[in-house]
Amino acid sequence: GRVMEWPDVYCTVDEYSARCLREAMRHIVGTSTLQASTRYIKYDNFDLVSNVNNEDHQKLFDECRDYLRETYNNLIEAGVSKEDAANVLPLGMTSKMVWKINLRALIHFMSKRKCTRAYKEIRKMCKDICTELSNYSEDWKYIVDNYFLIDCERLGYCPEAKSCGYIPKKGEKA
Repeated sequence: GRVMEWPDVYCTVDEYSARCLREAMRHIVGTSTLQASTRYIKYDNFDLVSNVNNEDHQKLFDECRDYLRETYNNLIEAGVSKEDAANVLPLGMTSKMVWKINLRALIHFMSKRKCTRAYKEIRKMCKDICTELSNYSEDWKYIVDNYFLIDCERLGYCPEAKSCGYIPKKGEKA
């Protein structure tokens, strides 16, 4: 796998929640990241990532976002610095990061974060990255199709303590 440490992927990951990006940034070996600054950027019109399918629940998300936007803007108008006013910004707000990750680290990232037990937003991010890389070239499409496997597909059994059932745990029958 050492030769896979040489190819790097550089990408801008945008329109995902700060929470999702923080999860991606937990993978630190073979990566470098820059996330949009809450110190210098004014977030007077931020949006929230919502994965709810219920209209009433979405209304609650929207009301909360509007309240936090108003509070943030009121703090800034009152003379509070952007970096201090940013303390009211939620992890669910959309953010952006620039990500450099080597191929070996990206294979590891995909093996963990494409799993059905991973948070759905980070699975969506994985799917989007796979789509973009597959569209980049035939070589990358081959890599995505053959190397970006979740652990259970690669191992032939599920190594997780709590399995989703997609592939049986080691020693269990299908």
